Amino acid sequence: MTVEYEKRKTAYTPVLSPCEQHIFRFIMRHSEQVRDMPIRELADLSNTSTTTIMRMAKKFGYPGYSGFRDEISRICDSNNGLFSGLSQYDLDYFFADTVRSPQFADALGKAAGIMEECETILFGGDREGKNIIDLACRLFAETGRNTGLISSGNDDMDTEKTCAVFILGHQDGGFLNGLCSSLNKSGIRTIVISSGSSCMIKDCSQMISCGLSCGIENSTYESVIPVVYVLEEITKKLSMGR
Repeated sequence: MTVEYEKRKTAYTPVLSPCEQHIFRFIMRHSEQVRDMPIRELADLSNTSTTTIMRMAKKFGYPGYSGFRDEISRICDSNNGLFSGLSQYDLDYFFADTVRSPQFADALGKAAGIMEECETILFGGDREGKNIIDLACRLFAETGRNTGLISSGNDDMDTEKTCAVFILGHQDGGFLNGLCSSLNKSGIRTIVISSGSSCMIKDCSQMISCGLSCGIENSTYESVIPVVYVLEEITKKLSMGR
């Protein structure tokens, strides 16, 4: 990393004003777009001013916006997400905005509605997602559902009462598109729960995006903490009979 970006980004909490924090959250969620975005466009899209953006960049130690934006571009190119290395407190802080949004609550409710009609729930995902599949199976088994892994051996199941859940940590899930489409065609409804803000799985019954910048570097349990929250909230709805 250039200009000691890793050291600077961990210091944003005590120094950024509420408006600057808003800009920083916007950049986290749209890092791929911001990398090529002029400062005026960023100001318009984030409903802030160029002056505030410049002030934020300088607090990170950059002489201006272009240096800060160039660093974002380098991070995207190296596939090292902006959230890499941030603490659990930071993840909770940014995820809190997503939890409060009506769109997130609506997606959560629709996913729970699909699962409520199912007797069997199958799980799969990327490397980070697979770290919590055992937990997911245990949580949903407690609601009275059969649980298992998504595999080629799922063809014999009652497709009308089965759904498949793909859990994504830091990958965009594009490699799962074919499998997701195949399951849908067989009558198995599919749900994608992604910790990232972008996902390439298009042909699914319901998408839940946790809004974090795709690129969490860890392959640990903590990298999918927002997904764990989603799973727990859905199982609560199922246990209560919604």
